[in-house]
Amino acid sequence: MPNAKTFKESFERLKEISDLLDRDEVIDVDTLIKIQKEAKELYKFCGEKLEDVSAKLEDDNR
Repeated sequence: MPNAKTFKESFERLKEISDLLDRDEVIDVDTLIKIQKEAKELYKFCGEKLEDVSAKLEDDNR
């Protein structure tokens, strides 16, 4: 995973990447590939964290 170590840090970085891409600025292909790879890793990390929390909440409600 990239530098972020927590869900909050990862989510904030995903928002930064989204904002960067929404600006309609020209981004060179090499940078775009790097950003896309980072975003995929962050998205996966956040998804796994949410699944873990959901599973724990379900277990607690049984």
